[in-house]
Amino acid sequence: MTYSGFDLSGKVAFVTGASRGIGRAIALGLAECGADLFLCSRTLPDLQAVAREVRTRGRKAEVTAVDVGSVESIQAGVGAAIYLASPASDLVTGHLLMVDGGWTAQ
Repeated sequence: MTYSGFDLSGKVAFVTGASRGIGRAIALGLAECGADLFLCSRTLPDLQAVAREVRTRGRKAEVTAVDVGSVESIQAGVGAAIYLASPASDLVTGHLLMVDGGWTAQ
């Protein structure tokens, strides 16, 4: 089933916390609207299951394990997303992300 309220065809969304809960629901909702997804969370097996659900909706899904408590892990995850799913057009966080030192644009 495809949701007709929003057309996200041609968009790639980067969704954190996508393996369960709100992040999973957001990922599946974006897929219903036509977006392809780059999914990340700490739990790779659960994340791969969500990616399979996304693909059954006819959308592309790439995954990587990311621990948002680690700046190095976040940087590696973003690097993987740029390599595998570029260009991402949207970022959706399924959790709160705070980094010491304030926000910076990169």
